[in-house]
Amino acid sequence: MDLLQKDVPILAKIYEAKCFYDSQNNKIILHYKNHVSNRTLVDSYNLQTTPPPNSSLYVIYDLQTGIFNVSTNPPTYTVSNSKVYVTSPINAEYDLDKVIIYGISWYEIDTAIDADINNILTQLSTFVRKQQADTITATHTFNPTEPGPAFQLGPNARNQLIEYLNADKVDGFHASQTPAPNTIPVAGDNGKINIDWLPQGIGSNSNADTVDGFHASQTPSPNTIPVADNNGKINIDWLPDGIGSNLNADKVDGFHASQTPAPNILLPLNANARIYDYVTKGSTVFN
Repeated sequence: MDLLQKDVPILAKIYEAKCFYDSQNNKIILHYKNHVSNRTLVDSYNLQTTPPPNSSLYVIYDLQTGIFNVSTNPPTYTVSNSKVYVTSPINAEYDLDKVIIYGISWYEIDTAIDADINNILTQLSTFVRKQQADTITATHTFNPTEPGPAFQLGPNARNQLIEYLNADKVDGFHASQTPAPNTIPVAGDNGKINIDWLPQGIGSNSNADTVDGFHASQTPSPNTIPVADNNGKINIDWLPDGIGSNLNADKVDGFHASQTPAPNILLPLNANARIYDYVTKGSTVFN
């Protein structure tokens, strides 16, 4: 019996509700039809324990959340200003047209398993239920009447990994292993991205920070790689200076130099800053 309709007969014009107890499967089966919105709802609830024999069952069903509350004790509630205030077996407040309070008498148990309930059981196998896990084999199309999200995730479902669920885009962009404009790079089978994803050439800004661990600079400094200036020359201060610098030319205009006289040899000054020791006229050596 629909207890609310007994207390508020006008509700019978708004909706029709039926509740059954299926003792074979120990579950409550609900069938609801709203005459105003033409909405039909079929739902079920698996009881955690088996009710005592010949006991009545009382069902409170929240039409907004799909939550069942089932007890063997009659509920305590009051109706005021289109609100239903339940104080037992739970404390809750409902809109008058958003809750079903139903009593299943012991003698109604299993006696209503006829064509009606068989039809409801058939609907249960084809409708998506709110409180029981089901396997959906059909392909569903989500198409809201107005532009907007097809569905939303509740707090417990957010930031959870769903295995094998691939997003088509990330922030509106596709992903690929093949370089393309406005595309997210994906590493290849070797764990590396294609080199063509990177800019190349002058002005590409693809700069290494160091070469073999050394920085580069136009300014001479220790452990630094020289870089030519805007004239294409390196700063002279990069080069060693002075005696012992080992900065020696091998030849001057193709000629070697030596203090020992020899053909095609440049003559450096001797210790006295002279070259007289090496100058000859006929057979006479000039000193």
